[in-house]
Amino acid sequence: MTESITTPQVKDDELRRSVYRGTSWLLAGTLSQRLVRLASNLVLTRVLFPEDFGLAALVFAWVQGMVLCSDLGVMRSIIQHPKGASKEFLGTAFTLQIVRAVGICLIGVLLAPVMASFFEMPDLRLMLPVASLTVLTNACSSPRAILLVRDMDLRKTEGITLTTALSGILFTLTLAILWGNAWALIVGGLLRDIFRCLLSYLVCPPRGVWLSWNKEAVKEIMVFGRWIVLSSFFAFMALQADRFIAAKFVSMAVLGHLAIALLYIGILRGVINQANGKILLPVFSKTEGSMPERLRPRLRRARFLVLCGILPVLFAMALLGPEIIDFLYEDRWASVGFYLQCAAVGFLPSCLLTGLGVALLSTGDSKGNALVTGVEVTSQAVLMLIGVLTNGLPGMLVARGLSSFVSYPFLAVRLRRRGLWMPGFDLSVLILSVIILCLGFYLRSTLSS
Repeated sequence: MTESITTPQVKDDELRRSVYRGTSWLLAGTLSQRLVRLASNLVLTRVLFPEDFGLAALVFAWVQGMVLCSDLGVMRSIIQHPKGASKEFLGTAFTLQIVRAVGICLIGVLLAPVMASFFEMPDLRLMLPVASLTVLTNACSSPRAILLVRDMDLRKTEGITLTTALSGILFTLTLAILWGNAWALIVGGLLRDIFRCLLSYLVCPPRGVWLSWNKEAVKEIMVFGRWIVLSSFFAFMALQADRFIAAKFVSMAVLGHLAIALLYIGILRGVINQANGKILLPVFSKTEGSMPERLRPRLRRARFLVLCGILPVLFAMALLGPEIIDFLYEDRWASVGFYLQCAAVGFLPSCLLTGLGVALLSTGDSKGNALVTGVEVTSQAVLMLIGVLTNGLPGMLVARGLSSFVSYPFLAVRLRRRGLWMPGFDLSVLILSVIILCLGFYLRSTLSS
């Protein structure tokens, strides 16, 4: 009797301690990485030109697109599956990752001339294949490194990431000074990922986990990942559609300004993604497997904590974008401030739904997550095209946020089936955010007039 009562409490306490430790390391690591990246960007904008950032942004957007469009959900399968830590499962996942990476590199080589012709940028013929090598480099990292995330040992993962970020900055800055063009950003990123791959083997030796093929593991990864592929494709469209649409309507210099503005939004999005992938998904998966009745209150608490950390920064970007950019950058980057304001407003609706997609994945509903993401991305593409055609880049950046309102009813249906829908919470944070922004813009206009 005593054992049956105390065992769940012990597990709950262990999970809580893991969350606290993991959150502390994730917060420290993520803030350090973002500050390092911001400092690097400030230096690079004084060495390179807006056209270089625009070209590099297009290259990285395309490579990320190929990665996401071929995402098999291997990492999430290892975290979510009960046998994810076994040698057979890890070896099979490692093999699938490398096969996928080789395919992406070949696609990058084949499509490079097409992309160069479509965007009328000859440099893409060589840049895309070189940048695609980063995918293969990352796939070759130690197969046991993902277990650090599964076990929530974020001290090591954040240490690897921070060390890698510092090395990447050193490589990129050196090449930028020597070459003075966009190639410094491309090659610097490749050298950074090679360093990360080598470091992963020092921190996480394979210990007998190498290339292998287990039919049962392949089947389980594919079953879980079939909808991940679709949702990842939609995620690519959600993340990078603005760059591809803008590339057809504006010059490379303007695209470079847009890339700097989106860098700041990307920092916030990166923090959210890190929290989702390294904290919320492992915690929700363990909770769903052992204590499903506690998933809802933990989801509410997690969303509250994440939003308390993210929203003040997002509000500051929306209200003080021009002042932030004028303080940090030279005069030639002044227009970035207005783009930052528009991008922050457009990012707000999706930010308010943080954690809900991860909650669906933790319950095994990868299909539902894919369908919801598909609705959001499809409406987003349509709204962004309308926005850019009617009001240019500002219209495109603001319009992308409206897609969250289109997809929300579909998301609510999937969450309601699992008892995870929180209409009161969602409506409250939306109303509060609108009031803060409206009041802030009113005070801004009053003080400036």
